[in-house]
This record gives sequence, structure tokens and C-alpha cells, in this order.
Amino acid sequence: MVLEAGASVTPCFKEAILHSEWMIAAVLGTTYIGVGLYFWFRNKAKPVKPPVQKNISQSPEGFLLLAGDALRNRKLVPAREFAETGLRLNPDDKRTHSSLLNILGNVAAEEKSPDKALKYFLEAVKIDPSFAFPHNNLGNLYFMSKDFDQAEKAYLTALKLKPEYSDAQSNLTRLNQVTKKI
Repeated sequence: MVLEAGASVTPCFKEAILHSEWMIAAVLGTTYIGVGLYFWFRNKAKPVKPPVQKNISQSPEGFLLLAGDALRNRKLVPAREFAETGLRLNPDDKRTHSSLLNILGNVAAEEKSPDKALKYFLEAVKIDPSFAFPHNNLGNLYFMSKDFDQAEKAYLTALKLKPEYSDAQSNLTRLNQVTKKI
């Protein structure tokens, strides 16, 4: 309803117009919110597509990624199989080779095979002596077998190679607490 300029409006009618304007604003606001929520929920409800994977799994590095992911998820058999496959592809990169051996050592340790784990960790250290992770894992193995001197040497080597390595720092602190060196 359009009122002409100068037309008088009764107070009751004026309230009805104001009330209508408020209602229209409220309805429009609710509509905007509703439409926004509709699109938000519609986008949320869509299944997330996994990222397109390149054929990286055919390389030692690809199998290293798969083995590491399986180990983090406590899937020991696939972790071992991926790491062994990566090793069979004969990685040229010594860090990749050492990492695959380190994973096999972790799997063996989890499977309560300390002799196999020791073999893998020592081989990983031999292939890439500058890689801190197998040194730390060697320390853990020595710690579990109560060879505290060897454990300390392994943790210190890991920290020398990577001073910010928090796992090695924590493990050395725990070792010092057990041996009362703190």
C-alpha cells in the first residue's frame, strides 16, 4: 500500500504498517539465513573426495609413505609388506632406504622380536648414520633390554644429529630418571 504525501494515517494503521515492515524484515532475514544454512549444510553433506593420488606407490618413496601410514595406524602386517616392497625396489636414496629399514625395525619391535628389530635399526644406522630416528629407536631397544649405557649413547647420538628431536630428549630424560642421573 502506497500512501500519498500529506495523507494522514491513523495511529492504529500506522502501527500495523510498522509491524508489517518489521515482519517483512524478519521474514527476509530469516529467508537469507535459511538460504545460507541450506547451502552450508548442502556443502557439508557432500562426501569428501579423496585427493587424486599419483602413481607414487610404484616407487620406494611411495612405499615408504604407505608403510609409515600403516605403522602409524598400528597395521603391522601392511607396514611390513610396504616397507619390504620398497626395499625390493632398491632405493637409491640412502635416507629412503634407512627409513624403510627403520620402519621394519619398529614393526619387529612391536611384534616382540627385539633381535630382528636390532638388526634392522643397526642396518638403518649403517646406511645413513646421519639419520636420527634409527639412533633413537636403537636407544629404545637398548633401554628395554636394560643396556642403559648403549641406550644413552644412542639417544645422545640422535640428539647430536637433531638437537630439537623431542622424542630423543624425552627418552634420555626417562633414562636418566631410571638410572638416577638427574
